[in-house]
Amino acid sequence: MSARVLFAAGLLVTLAAVGCRTAPIQNVYASALAPPASMSDAAMIDAFRRAGAETGWQIQPVAPGELEGHLTVRGRHFAVVTISYDRTQFSIVYKSSENLLYDGIHIHRNYNRWVLALAQNIRKTVDLYPANEGTQGSAAGEG
Repeated sequence: MSARVLFAAGLLVTLAAVGCRTAPIQNVYASALAPPASMSDAAMIDAFRRAGAETGWQIQPVAPGELEGHLTVRGRHFAVVTISYDRTQFSIVYKSSENLLYDGIHIHRNYNRWVLALAQNIRKTVDLYPANEGTQGSAAGEG
């Protein structure tokens, strides 16, 4: 009987430890964007890619208005998100992962931090794109 008690206690400790490392998954829905009117579709995609690169994500176009983001952390943890967007808003939704303890509801708590950092950087990069790059063709040759 003491073996059963020890097993149950060990199982509870393990579950508690895993539970402390996970949190309910947080998707980003309809986050507002304010790109300049002159920003082309190609520049929008470039801004999303740059925002991703600055936070460790690789962003690739999938279809009009849809991108896919891939993140690899320490060569062991992988996350994939779908980013849908238009000129006024974007959403980031979980697609898949490996080694992030995803159970259908919860995921490693760092995942949420990585997605929220990506969302914040997307807003900043798109909204400030002319300040970062100038308008297409007009600022490149000035100096």
